[in-house]
Amino acid sequence: MKRIISFLFIFVMVLSLCSCGGNTSQAEIDINSLGGYIAQNASFSEELEPVSSDSALMSFGIEANGIEAVEYATSSAVAEIFAAFKVQNSENIAIVQKAVQDKIDYLKESYASYGPKEVPKIESAVVITRGNCVVFCISADNSQAKELIENYINR
Repeated sequence: MKRIISFLFIFVMVLSLCSCGGNTSQAEIDINSLGGYIAQNASFSEELEPVSSDSALMSFGIEANGIEAVEYATSSAVAEIFAAFKVQNSENIAIVQKAVQDKIDYLKESYASYGPKEVPKIESAVVITRGNCVVFCISADNSQAKELIENYINR
């Protein structure tokens, strides 16, 4: 009898843990609204300008179908950028994550000689994967940008 009660107690505890904590990792993220929010509220050396979804996908070398993109960029004088991607199927998350890492590597290499003061910002770039979205940001204050992004996603 004690085993049955113990088993039921553990079972109920496991079920309650599974239902706790909200569902923020699977929450629907509006990447367009997030992009506008970050462009207005995060610290950037220059004003960010919106980039078309097609241009954003092209600038990250992404050709997969079923990926929506939002990008805000500055002039090439600074390495600051915001981009967010929403995928329709989970297989495309890895494609986007690789594209973002490739972009970081490219920016590090490019700015190493062109604008070495930008390299620390690039090295501390914000990359967050949540549910079916990947968010990428390089700003004048990456820790602030990360906090803003996480607060927006988790609200």
